[in-house]
Amino acid sequence: MTNTEKEMLHYVRSSLLERLLLTPFGIGISVFFLYLASMALRDLSNASNIVCLIFALLGLLLFGSAAFAPFTMYRAMIKFLKRNNIYDEAISDFSTAASFSNDSIRLGNKFVFGKKCCTVLRYTDICRVYQYIRKVNFIERNRWLKAVDKDGETWTLCKLDIHLPLNTKNNTIADKQLLDILNFLLYKNNSIAIGYK
Repeated sequence: MTNTEKEMLHYVRSSLLERLLLTPFGIGISVFFLYLASMALRDLSNASNIVCLIFALLGLLLFGSAAFAPFTMYRAMIKFLKRNNIYDEAISDFSTAASFSNDSIRLGNKFVFGKKCCTVLRYTDICRVYQYIRKVNFIERNRWLKAVDKDGETWTLCKLDIHLPLNTKNNTIADKQLLDILNFLLYKNNSIAIGYK
């Protein structure tokens, strides 16, 4: 494995915090739901035990899949690159990629590299780019730049350092960071649709 390949894989791999905290938490909750399911299985003649079993199995499925999501996304990204015979091309492109938005995204000649997002995507595969805003109780918590590829799959490109609405005067630096990324994407593929969600 070359140094450039190691750097690229380290750059796009999901964060260590996500893998070390979320995975044990997801496994722990899954074990709890597994325990609930085993308790409910002991006596299925009672209707409340059947409801408890269904609840436990749904929880086990949800938290069990979430526990291993950081690893499965990473493996899926590598399989995608190798299946399309663009793995080596992506590695060579990463070595010349330009850093944007405080190095949360790198844009090469042919590929987009999302930091800690498990995203390596060709410009030609991108159909639409949009800003995803997560709000809790009408208060904005996070913003991400996401892309939709030709197959309709959604990819997270980067987390945006924007905490105010885009049109406010106080947020011109964040506006410029986002516009620089969007302009570069459009320069590489002018058929990309830009939107909000």
